[in-house]
Amino acid sequence: MRFPVPSLALFACLLASGPGLSAHDLATLLTEGHAQLAAAATGAPGAAQRAHALFEQALAQTPADASARAGRGLATLALALEAPLPQKLPLAQAGCADLDAAVLAAPEDAAIRLHRARAATLLPRSLRRHTIAEQDFQILLTMARAAPPSLTPAMRREILYHAAAFALAARHSEAIALLEEAAAIPAASPSDEQVQSMLALAHRQLTSPSHAHSEPLPPTPAP
Repeated sequence: MRFPVPSLALFACLLASGPGLSAHDLATLLTEGHAQLAAAATGAPGAAQRAHALFEQALAQTPADASARAGRGLATLALALEAPLPQKLPLAQAGCADLDAAVLAAPEDAAIRLHRARAATLLPRSLRRHTIAEQDFQILLTMARAAPPSLTPAMRREILYHAAAFALAARHSEAIALLEEAAAIPAASPSDEQVQSMLALAHRQLTSPSHAHSEPLPPTPAP
């Protein structure tokens, strides 16, 4: 089986770069980094390390870039999953710190906040990130429903879908309404099949008499 490796275009842009990266070169690094993260999620050997190196390269050239910092945070969390037990906690804490710094630097960037929210849902309760995920999803839902021009239909649908997954895991009845909202937004991802599959699951799990009085998620906190 072949696994993704950084492209020749990436190496070419790095060799051509001077002290700083152009916007195009930075975008190339970030795209390659996220491709490696996707490969790491499938178990590709070395992909998490490659992703981390790519985001480190981006930060070395553009240390104030919030997207690069968020990417490094995600890559560090991916490394924590693979690390020996004594290294897991420090790596997880470092990854969370990068994600927090990225959101602080770019609080209106929905993609960065969604990265932090989704990562928080996968972390152990002992790291105390559940409340952060809850707050992030409420802020993201406010953004998605306001539908500013800067937020694409695909991002709005993705926010609603992942907020619904978070609500469903907590057995909140709001998951059904969120998925219905997502289904009404024309976008290719998440796919119609994914949305409808989760909606069917939500109906099975949340419409029984024992869940008739499920509470909605808490009110939206201030960004």
